[in-house]
Amino acid sequence: MSSSALKELTELHRTMYEKAYAEAIDMMGSGGSNITKYAQDFSKSLPDEYKFVNMRRISQAIDQSRIILYGDFHSHKQCQRALLRILRTYQATPDHAPMALALEMFRSKDQQSLNQWQEGRISDEELLDQTDYDRIWGFPWEHYRPLLDFCRQNSIPLYAANTKDAGKDSLKDRDDHAAKIIAELLHKHRSLRVFYIVGEYHLADPYLPKSLATLGHRSGILRIIANSDKYFFQMPQDKIHRRDVYLELNTQFFCVLNSPPWMKWQSQTLIEELRNIGNSTYIDAEIDDGRSTFEIDEFDSEDDDDYYYTEDHLDIDSHLRNTVKNIAQFLKIKNHQLLQDSFKILPGIDHEDIEHLPPSARNAVLHQSSRDGVAADFQRRLLFISEISMNNLAFASGLVIFGSLSNARENYNNSEELFYVQILKLTFGYLANKILNPRISLHTRKAIEDYIGATKGKHIGGQRKQRREVARACLKFIKWSESQNVSNSKITDIRTKPLSAEVVDLDIRTSHDVSRHIAQILASSIYRRTIAGKVDPVDLGKWFSKKCDNPIKVKQLIRELTSLI
Repeated sequence: MSSSALKELTELHRTMYEKAYAEAIDMMGSGGSNITKYAQDFSKSLPDEYKFVNMRRISQAIDQSRIILYGDFHSHKQCQRALLRILRTYQATPDHAPMALALEMFRSKDQQSLNQWQEGRISDEELLDQTDYDRIWGFPWEHYRPLLDFCRQNSIPLYAANTKDAGKDSLKDRDDHAAKIIAELLHKHRSLRVFYIVGEYHLADPYLPKSLATLGHRSGILRIIANSDKYFFQMPQDKIHRRDVYLELNTQFFCVLNSPPWMKWQSQTLIEELRNIGNSTYIDAEIDDGRSTFEIDEFDSEDDDDYYYTEDHLDIDSHLRNTVKNIAQFLKIKNHQLLQDSFKILPGIDHEDIEHLPPSARNAVLHQSSRDGVAADFQRRLLFISEISMNNLAFASGLVIFGSLSNARENYNNSEELFYVQILKLTFGYLANKILNPRISLHTRKAIEDYIGATKGKHIGGQRKQRREVARACLKFIKWSESQNVSNSKITDIRTKPLSAEVVDLDIRTSHDVSRHIAQILASSIYRRTIAGKVDPVDLGKWFSKKCDNPIKVKQLIRELTSLI
């Protein structure tokens, strides 16, 4: 039986989806009628039945197919990430067939430039310049680069598959053109599996599949889509929080769900707004890409260009206000409209306000912003958003609510006190992010214990050694927190056995990796208990609102949250 909190969460996501969808369609303007028809045809092509499967089943289906059509939602990075995961899994399969990846994002006339990039003879900037990428395609290069990098590193050929007019001609012309390229590749390479990443509406029965059938390819076609609105809300509520869900719609049709549908439609609105601005960077990043796995060595390299704001600026305040409102309503927190007003919202980190911070505060803000895309200074009520994404806005909303209600303050002159406050800040940021995007992956205590066990006795160095040190420090902190006696009713009676200085020092040396991982463990535990009906959203609201205006109260709240692990 679904918990009351899970039902409320599902309803929240449905409300957010309906609003985001309406806004995105409205932003598309005059082209909306054609898009509506494409959407209707696409919807008619989706099977009604489905069953839950694993990634292995998709790999088996790929092995039994010659053509794999992947439906892309261009503005939403998680759609591209889902394909990357599929390619990685299939490529790791023993005796897998050779692969090629065709791309709608480049025109056939760009093939020479694409070849030169794949061979390492030209840079990213040269590729984008030679192909007129921003004007012709216009969706963030940062979304697609990991996918293309994977192909380059694994010698998977890349093929430009769009027409010379690239969107100014009819959808049929583009489908016929791509079908011809795919057919020629299959004719030349009999064992090849051709993946084609193309807008999801092209996968509707009357479009690309029909063009391929005209060329004799009526079978051996596998279709994979991502984050379908339809299936997300058809699923049992207890699966809404799973990180990745794979659905088999029929033997030749699959769906990957790794993000709630409101996020993909909101990403479309953001991309349209940023296009109107001009010189902007938009990053739709997931926490698990570098922020929540021990095995990823580096963060994605993202553009750090400043956001350029004009009179027709991106209304980041409005977007954040909506996320704060959604979180606050779920938590049953009243007067949510006043929360954001207590913070000054600053785009980017190249701002005079950061220059006015004391050196210790400035360093802390810069570290957090570079790793998380969001940083807050509670003392001065400043919120820096250096990377605009839906996940970062959700994370920022948790900081705003906790920072506004708790009266917590950073003591930049005391590293241990700062460590405790940092844990709480990140915990409530991740918890808000998890509520709005249940599919983000956060560390759990078991995952960290398993990681330590898997590396026990092994001689490792570099980043892997550091990850193990961080993992051990996380467990040391949790055990220390559990050992604190808070049975007395008076907060002032809490035992204050000192925390090992090694934990705090390691947190500083690793740019707050220890506090970041502890916060993820706390947030994931609280969230799991909430959807299981063991914690009420009202209790969550009380924790967000708990007064933490001195170190003792901060430790008390951390201990209270640690008891939920």
